[in-house]
Amino acid sequence: MQPKIYNDLEFPCPIGYIIKDYIAEKRAIGGKGNTEAKRLREFSKTPYAAILHDELTEEAVNMWLSKRPEDTPAGMRQRYAIIRGLAKYMCRQGYKAYVPDQSCIQKLPRHTYVPYIFSYDEIIRFMIASETYGKSTFCYHKWAQHIIPLIFKMLYCTGMRVGEVVALETSDVDFAAGVITVKEAKFGKKRYIPIHDELRRFLNDYVKERQPTHFLLPTRDGGMYSTHTIYNIFREILYRAGIPFKGKGFGPRVHDFRHTFAVHSLLKWMYDGHDMSTALPRISTYLGHSGLKETEWYLRLTISISPSLGKQINQKFNSIFPKEFQDDKR
Repeated sequence: MQPKIYNDLEFPCPIGYIIKDYIAEKRAIGGKGNTEAKRLREFSKTPYAAILHDELTEEAVNMWLSKRPEDTPAGMRQRYAIIRGLAKYMCRQGYKAYVPDQSCIQKLPRHTYVPYIFSYDEIIRFMIASETYGKSTFCYHKWAQHIIPLIFKMLYCTGMRVGEVVALETSDVDFAAGVITVKEAKFGKKRYIPIHDELRRFLNDYVKERQPTHFLLPTRDGGMYSTHTIYNIFREILYRAGIPFKGKGFGPRVHDFRHTFAVHSLLKWMYDGHDMSTALPRISTYLGHSGLKETEWYLRLTISISPSLGKQINQKFNSIFPKEFQDDKR
């Protein structure tokens, strides 16, 4: 069972065949194209798409980009990026298409959700509760007592995305070198993740006992856990660990383990006296970010927790990091 690729979607508008070709191009250069396929299917079902004929008009683009009551800045950015990508593709192919200007989206904040950064005590409580959950009589299968805790250990100890963890195959882990290969990362990238000796020991012990054949952390029938299932388990473990769930949009979320990994790593490097001028590129590469801009956000989060880090950066690395970091209280 591989992550689903949406090959069977239809685009019920006159330029539907062009959209299909655009999705095919995205996949040919290594992307999954799933998000584009799903969002452009929504676009193709709108009344203003139904009247297009071999052209993507300015009116149709602006209607698609107009703000909706349920919109978040992230959702608007995604919608903008996808329709702009389609427009640029159509221009390359000789069709008439209106390409929206970048300025309309650059004014939107990149992040409105403030990640929940687990304290060290909460991490310990959560991991203990995950062991209890895994041994529950109502759990999915006998190996769940090993697999469920391991999934959450890997999320916290590697900063991987939950979809990357559940999709890992046994062959993706080099147990001798202590390196995980993520073959289908975001943006179709491959990356290598060195792991801590303690996590490697947990994985070694599990593999010797379980001897998984395909997926490293499989379901009872040998398939892949869905991210939805992991999220439901996460919520139950939160309750058992006494960590309150503050509601949708406030967290904690499963993805907050990735944020917590980044912040805790930066804090550890600071307390251990490492050169913080190299911290951002290192964490950026490890997390598989496309550039330092995305990783800078973690630096801001870290400074909000530890103002002394902001002072250190200002004193030692003023020419490397923006001065605004020391004053950023977000």
